[in-house]
Amino acid sequence: MNAMRLLKIIAQIAALYGLSEIGTLISHWTHVPVPGSIWGLVLLFILLKCRVIQLRWVEAGGDWLIREMLLFFVPSAAGIMTYGHLLFHQGLQIVVVIVASTSLVMLSTGLVAEHITRWRKQHDEKRNTASC
Repeated sequence: MNAMRLLKIIAQIAALYGLSEIGTLISHWTHVPVPGSIWGLVLLFILLKCRVIQLRWVEAGGDWLIREMLLFFVPSAAGIMTYGHLLFHQGLQIVVVIVASTSLVMLSTGLVAEHITRWRKQHDEKRNTASC
């Protein structure tokens, strides 16, 4: 990776971090229980949709962050190790809750996607028959 590309990625990550910090300020000012990072994402979305900023201005930095996402979970995993006693005593219950909730999310997502697919197919069929 050349130096210019590296500087570009660093600048884009700094801009994304800046939006996250602005989101944190919004969270403090509004006293709405939404994390600052979410406000930052909403702000980024609005700026992109209103074409105040262009996707190419943050794309390389965002791509790098997505590729290296696992790196950001290492502190969380290390933090879990400090709760070894909790995992020892309630580990099975925690695993059951994680598996059950993940299964419910997957099932509901699949059902909603299937419903939307059927609705679109019926909608397209009605449109095609109406135009003939």
